[in-house]
Amino acid sequence: VDINVREYNSRVVYVLGAVRVPGRYALGQKPLTVRDIVIQAGLPTVQAANWRAFVVRQTEDGPVYLHVNLNKLLYRGRMENNVQLQTGDTVYVPMTFLDSFASFLGRIFGPIFGISRTVVGPAAAF
Repeated sequence: VDINVREYNSRVVYVLGAVRVPGRYALGQKPLTVRDIVIQAGLPTVQAANWRAFVVRQTEDGPVYLHVNLNKLLYRGRMENNVQLQTGDTVYVPMTFLDSFASFLGRIFGPIFGISRTVVGPAAAF
């Protein structure tokens, strides 16, 4: 009996935060880096704090946080912190402070003033 593995569905990483398509991504056979997975996730949004992104990796001693500057990595070609991802890693791209604050205020005052969350965004200006 010959068995060939076509997909590795148990080997996944998660991309969360201010990217266009956050979610679960399969690692596959070849190793992926932060740059590869952020590109697969549709790149950071306009609200992303690219300089504050990080990878959360679970170890026996607890979680380890690896800082990644996506501005340098994606837009300047500086690969020194292009972390190779492992199974179970989480890549988090936070929003900038002002965008986080505006989102928070929108959640508080939106229902009071009848503002729908679907209207808020770049397309709402037109």
